[in-house]
Amino acid sequence: MLLTTQFLEEADQICNQIAAIDAGQVVTYGTPDELNAKVGPDRVETITRKPSLDEVFLHLTGHHPSTGRAEPVTENTR
Repeated sequence: MLLTTQFLEEADQICNQIAAIDAGQVVTYGTPDELNAKVGPDRVETITRKPSLDEVFLHLTGHHPSTGRAEPVTENTR
């Protein structure tokens, strides 16, 4: 059976093997445990001054939330 999903938690719970595909190419393949070990923890911790949510989003993604455009991360946004 083949399941396609965007929800990794769903695949993790019900699949024996997972293949991640990007631009039509398999980029990784394995059991949920093997893939989770490759990816690492499922949370990110940051310690910062009191930034705005826009600054946090820009720092984590490199994209400004209101425009969607990529912007360089500067010392002021860290």
